Amino acid sequence: MCFDVSAPSVRTATRSANRLDSRPGERLRIRSADEILATLDEDRKDRELAFEPEMLRHCGGTYRVVAVAQPPAPGTRVSRMLL
Repeated sequence: MCFDVSAPSVRTATRSANRLDSRPGERLRIRSADEILATLDEDRKDRELAFEPEMLRHCGGTYRVVAVAQPPAPGTRVSRMLL
């Protein structure tokens, strides 16, 4: 997901199953560091995604969704990271 800091109407991101329920143009509040840290396992991961110290500065912030990344189809071989 890409974020921008300018747009109206804010909500806290929620998950349904393994997806965030967000759309481009929507403003989302990133949870506090304490809320996020409570969801991490002993390896500081949630659903195999690591939470890095650099991410702390965004905790509690509000951002506009610019784009939503779609995961590859099950069984798809991913050979490189797309940025």
